[in-house]
Amino acid sequence: MIPSYIRTPVSVVIVFGLVVLFGFLLEGCVALMPWSLLALIILFVANPVRLRIARWRDLRQKGYFGGKRVRKTWLYEELNGSELRSLSLPMEFTEPGHTELFVPDESAWQLAVPPWARERRTEIVSRIAERIAKADLHWTMTGDGRV
Repeated sequence: MIPSYIRTPVSVVIVFGLVVLFGFLLEGCVALMPWSLLALIILFVANPVRLRIARWRDLRQKGYFGGKRVRKTWLYEELNGSELRSLSLPMEFTEPGHTELFVPDESAWQLAVPPWARERRTEIVSRIAERIAKADLHWTMTGDGRV
């Protein structure tokens, strides 16, 4: 299992920055500094841009976006004509630097979601499963505990 402190994109940027810094200290290679800083900036900016492009593409082609993590929630979006509907599901911190999505059971789902999503639990969760790591999504399909 990958330790939590190296799972996030921000951690990758920090580790890369530290490696570059130590490289400069050890080698004194000032000529590479601008290129290393450019690479660091690209790493930091690339993920949000990639996510925006994926959201735009999915909404246009599929009519829904399986979601993204926004702080402590998972945000699912779909189009209904020209209207954009969204559904927020709370995520839980399971260890430092790591969050997981525990989908409410059927009865809690009925109370937690807007009317347009109440009878579509399986459909929406299967769409969310396209965008989240399988190990980070926890839910049961039926009331008897079967997935």
